[in-house]
Amino acid sequence: MNPQDSGYFSPSPSSQDFCSHKTVKSLTKPQESYVALIARAILSSSNYQMLLVDIYEWILNEYPYYQTLQ
Repeated sequence: MNPQDSGYFSPSPSSQDFCSHKTVKSLTKPQESYVALIARAILSSSNYQMLLVDIYEWILNEYPYYQTLQ
C-alpha cells in the first residue's frame, strides 16, 4: 500500500522544497523598517540612485508580501 493512499503522507525532499525560503519570505512582513527597505533598494543600484517608482518596484520584487496590500 502506498503511504499517499492511506491518508498518511511523509514529506519528501521535493515537497519540502515547495515551501522554500522565498515562499515563506513572500508570506511574511519583512522585519526591516520602510527606511531600511528604501536604503537597501538604493544601495542595490549600480550608481546608488533610484527614482521613487523604481524603489517601490524593487520592494515589490524583493518582498511580494507588499503586492497583496495593493
